[in-house]
Amino acid sequence: MATRFASALLLVLACIPAAYSQSSGIRINTGHRDAIVSLQYDEKRDLLFSAGKDGTVKIWNAQTGELRHSLLASHLPIRKIAYHPAKPQIAILEVFGPESSRISVWDWNKEKRLYDLDLNEVPLYLTYSPKGSYLVYSRADWKSLSIHRAGNGRLLPLMREGFGIVSFIALSQSEKNIMTYQPSGRIVYKELKTGKELKTVSSLPNLSQMHISQNGRYMIAQSADDLVVVDLLNGRTVAGSALPEIQSISLSSRGERIYCLSRDDEGIKLSRWMFTGGFLYTTGSPAGLDRKFTNRLGSLVMRGSDLFMGDETGKIWLKELGREAAGFSENNLLDISGYAITPDTVVLASAKGILKFDLEGQHEARYTTDLITDFDYDVLANPFSSPVGIEFTDDNELLIWDKSEKLLGMTVIDRYFGFPARIYTDISSSQLQVDYLGDRLLCLEKNGRITLLDSNNYDTLYEKLSPGMNKVLAIHDGRLLGAQSRAAQLSGSLLLIDTNTGETVPLPGTSLLAYDLAFDPVQNTIFSLGLERESQEMTTSIILHYGENFEQTRVLLTYEGEDLSAALEFDPISNELFTTLGYGGLRAIRGETVRPFQNSGHMPREVKTAGRLVLSLNQDSTLTLWDRKSGRIIVNLYVFKDFSWIAVFPNDNAYISKGADRFLVPQG
Repeated sequence: MATRFASALLLVLACIPAAYSQSSGIRINTGHRDAIVSLQYDEKRDLLFSAGKDGTVKIWNAQTGELRHSLLASHLPIRKIAYHPAKPQIAILEVFGPESSRISVWDWNKEKRLYDLDLNEVPLYLTYSPKGSYLVYSRADWKSLSIHRAGNGRLLPLMREGFGIVSFIALSQSEKNIMTYQPSGRIVYKELKTGKELKTVSSLPNLSQMHISQNGRYMIAQSADDLVVVDLLNGRTVAGSALPEIQSISLSSRGERIYCLSRDDEGIKLSRWMFTGGFLYTTGSPAGLDRKFTNRLGSLVMRGSDLFMGDETGKIWLKELGREAAGFSENNLLDISGYAITPDTVVLASAKGILKFDLEGQHEARYTTDLITDFDYDVLANPFSSPVGIEFTDDNELLIWDKSEKLLGMTVIDRYFGFPARIYTDISSSQLQVDYLGDRLLCLEKNGRITLLDSNNYDTLYEKLSPGMNKVLAIHDGRLLGAQSRAAQLSGSLLLIDTNTGETVPLPGTSLLAYDLAFDPVQNTIFSLGLERESQEMTTSIILHYGENFEQTRVLLTYEGEDLSAALEFDPISNELFTTLGYGGLRAIRGETVRPFQNSGHMPREVKTAGRLVLSLNQDSTLTLWDRKSGRIIVNLYVFKDFSWIAVFPNDNAYISKGADRFLVPQG
């Protein structure tokens, strides 16, 4: 990761996340957690490449459906991918804004980032040359082409004379010549190394969704509301048919069979076409795929006569010729809505139920990376059957609160049997936060309603409506601290609320939006996490607030970009502030020291501490347990939708619950 120190206390994190990947020894077979944005098929190696909005790229055995490799390339949705035709390398495009993007090139076999191309524009097209010598992209500029050495990313002095914006690129098999298509409709052939123009023909303007037939003669593309076939030798349209709002096109390897996703009044339609003998005609829609199914689709790619389809949930479907569509891959991990930890227990909550792990071997003298000697676990009923938050009480009971719009309330359940006590239902909007404070409960609802309740009988001790509130924290002497947007009721992103007098005072600060808080009761200092604007650029910063009334501030850590899913956790034992800011892993801050924790292969988003343990809930709904003192990984935990689970240790040993072995990819 690229980092730089701006001062003794301020660490600025560049927009480059750690190179996350799964363990090389143990691989978990699970799919994308969000919509598929691109599917590509490599016929030579029989591999399927999938890219998702979840920031991952996955490489599959197209025949067996086994996951070969998984790359967590970004916290942002992947926009485009291009695979190397011979080497285990892939180029991945992520976009930060209208004038900021990055192409990262990975060795997918080693699951290692090789190099990055940081760009001040968003590429229009991205491809490798047929032999893999060059990585080429185009941009919206008169000098549109950028040609790089594929192995190291070095920019080459090729095609530097501008001739207009290029939106499609194809190189000859010998890599001597290049063909480009321009939105004006010009198709230009040039020698790659000299830039000498060989031929120019005129064709239809503003083509999109362009694909070239295997023989290189024809281009199949979208032209306005038509599907067209263009002869690349003369630019003429040889065939066409009305097909409005095409979303995706895929060709068979021989180019005569075409599948299209398009939009009409009923939603997304999947249609099948043939191009043969100079004629383009439709053969209808594949049998058995109704609109309820196709309306979820977003990407296509063909493998021979078979069709892979990616949908909005992250699932990949396979439609084999003459057979019904079947699931090829899907996300198998449980959606975890809340979690809690003590020095010997981890509890995970989901809409389907509550999973409780009792960790044996958790004695103070045995806190090492192999400290867990056994897992005992139980599945408890979720009394609300909806996404819930969860926290331990002093009596080791479990406080459960409904997070949904159903307004089901909160309750306490027995940690051993899951029996619920009285349910509190005086809820006016969905609950964002419930903190157990011993004899009180501090609650925050989505509409900004803040309540302090008696934890024994749920009597209301204090109530305030503060719209726009994102987080509230109890500090001392009956005072609360609230994090909000500066556009809310009072100026300032932090509000100090006195529950005794009702007085509300904004604290000094420059954050446009504060969304997480932590409190050090010994030093009487506050940590806030929020968005700042610097020179028209948005940054995310951790700010220390100190002084008698927290009137003084100092920036501790800044990420150059927005990170609204980062979190803070102050540990009173080590006096360290733990944070997931910057997508680069877990860090602990104490004084002027910022201590990175071992890379877990996952992207931590939420974090909690208990004794010598640090537990993160990761972006992909896995969990990682670290040793707080050493910063080393204890275990990565994968929990599946059927409540089976796999616990993977750094030495590639694993505990596997009954039935979870089917999610393991055989290694060979």
